[in-house]
Amino acid sequence: MNMKKTQYKKIVFDYILNIAYNLRRSLFIKGEYMKKSDYRTLLGYQNAKTSKGSKKGYLTGIMYLAPANTLELLNMINKSKESNLCPFASKGCKKACLFTAGRGGFNNVKEARINKTKLFFEDREFFMRSLISNIDSGITKAKNKGYELAIRLNGTSDIRWEDIMIDGKNIFDHFPDQIFYDYTKDFKRFDKELPKNYHLTFSMSEGNFVHAISLLEKGVNVAVVFDTKKTEKFNKTWLGYSVIDGDETDLRFLDKKSRNGKGKIVALRAKGDAKKDKTGFVRSMNVVDISLEEKRNKIYDKYLKENM
Repeated sequence: MNMKKTQYKKIVFDYILNIAYNLRRSLFIKGEYMKKSDYRTLLGYQNAKTSKGSKKGYLTGIMYLAPANTLELLNMINKSKESNLCPFASKGCKKACLFTAGRGGFNNVKEARINKTKLFFEDREFFMRSLISNIDSGITKAKNKGYELAIRLNGTSDIRWEDIMIDGKNIFDHFPDQIFYDYTKDFKRFDKELPKNYHLTFSMSEGNFVHAISLLEKGVNVAVVFDTKKTEKFNKTWLGYSVIDGDETDLRFLDKKSRNGKGKIVALRAKGDAKKDKTGFVRSMNVVDISLEEKRNKIYDKYLKENM
């Protein structure tokens, strides 16, 4: 009986949402920014890496948007700093971006991601209400499969979701019992307390080494891409910090903390275009030039000051 009520509510809600979508679409001159099916699929569940989470009892839903430095998106929205979904991205990060990796290389997939991103900028309220509906559906989907749902909102973006409100609450407050996790290069997000159900792992790039070390000392785990081959094992430590094999699972909220209170290195192997990296984004487990790292960090900080 309860299942029938839940299904009925979902059908009614989707029907109302569809009417609202079509109404808004007819009112906006830029109404072509969203296909009818796109708002239903903000979260995706088919990913080679996140599929490993099923072995640990989790269904992972990831939202892939289009980074604002892509040519297609820049031609469709304004070029203001506020439109950049990855404001802390470095050159190496952009070259290794997952936006066009895997299924992202197909034109229809890229188009859908761009459409969702345009909706995010042009109709934030409708986007957030659609996201809430997607999460509700995801919770039901996971439960029916016997899994617990884990959500990554920043699959190919770096948005401060903790600051985006809908009905006076952020998305984490709307789902206080739901697990959310992400990677971020925005070191400023750690300056304040994050929602208890939102786990963040800092991502090291070729220009934020100093910031990463500072966060490690404060107990924050940091993801680092290495040139370690698939057939090779990662070292147990790097620069004195314990190392976790991040390729085993994407469920970063399950990573254990060090007993000494410091963060751990989440080691990832270079994949795709990252294997050809020459920027310093991909590092060696055995050789670290601290002076070069500090020099790159100064250049990166200067870039941030000039562009943010």
